Amino acid sequence: VCDFIMNNPGLIIVDRKYKDICKAYDVKCPHEFRLTYNVISKSFDSNYNYDNVTEALDKDVLELVEDWFNECNKSISE
Repeated sequence: VCDFIMNNPGLIIVDRKYKDICKAYDVKCPHEFRLTYNVISKSFDSNYNYDNVTEALDKDVLELVEDWFNECNKSISE
C-alpha cells in the first residue's frame, strides 16, 4: 500500500485519484479498501485487496458491500 494512503488514514480519495497516487509511488494499486472502526482500540482496522474480487467471486460491488456489512454485524454480535 502506498505510503501516502497509509500516512493519511482519514483521507477519502474520490474519482479514482488513488490510482494516480499509487502510480506516482510505483506501487500496486488495491481494488478494494475496507476501513472498520474498532471501538475498543478507538482506531480504524484496514484491509486491502489487490485482486479484482468482482470477477473472482462473480459478484457485483453492492453484493460485496452487503457481505461486508453482514460480516461487521456478525462480529459485533459475537
